[in-house]
Amino acid sequence: MLLRDGIFKDIQFTKKNATGVQSRLNLSSPNIPELEYIQKMCFMSALHPSPKKVLFLGMGGGSLPKFWIDNFPEVQKTIVDLRPLMFQVAQEHFEFMPDANTRLVGEDANKFLQKANKAGEKYDIIYVDIYMEGPADIQNNQYFWNDVKGCLAVGGISCSNIWDGGEHAIKAGNITKYHKNIFGNVFKLTNQGTYQYALCGTDTPSDEVVSLESGIRAIELTGKTNLNFTKMMQSSIRQL
Repeated sequence: MLLRDGIFKDIQFTKKNATGVQSRLNLSSPNIPELEYIQKMCFMSALHPSPKKVLFLGMGGGSLPKFWIDNFPEVQKTIVDLRPLMFQVAQEHFEFMPDANTRLVGEDANKFLQKANKAGEKYDIIYVDIYMEGPADIQNNQYFWNDVKGCLAVGGISCSNIWDGGEHAIKAGNITKYHKNIFGNVFKLTNQGTYQYALCGTDTPSDEVVSLESGIRAIELTGKTNLNFTKMMQSSIRQL
């Protein structure tokens, strides 16, 4: 963890890669996610009409679930991370505070998904923000995404943080292929200045995901969250 410029608290991937920031807290605006890729993933709150249960695979500094805790306290939130220490780090250093509807699970994401799918557990939004290499390179397997799909409720959306470019390009292509195999509608939200993008899969048709109703929600949430969801609606979505 680093304090950068006296303004940002960062978790970075490795000491050798000072630009590989995994999580960032802006001390002057701690309730607004600072990193663009997190902001794009938060946009799912405008695209889903009425999320009641949200699953987070991967914790980091907790910026993404913190957004939901701050703005949607009534939503049931389950956060899964292989490293339970990250729950403590997020609370001690990144102003993350679980609410009464937040469940923290220290478990491997793949094992959690397999058990949840067998048990028939359903979520309206599933976020996948785990290290793309991982202990078993788990995202580079069709069966992982089959379990993601199996745990989505009707009308649900999967949203994953994907690294593209360089050594990650082939894997990103595979993950996109798996999405197209199992979802009727696959789209991504692009970021500027990084090789990351939010890859989304749903069986809801594209004209229902991006609609008058979701546009109205984007306007309302822009005012509520101080994130420009209206601009994202107009410029970021790319159908695949």
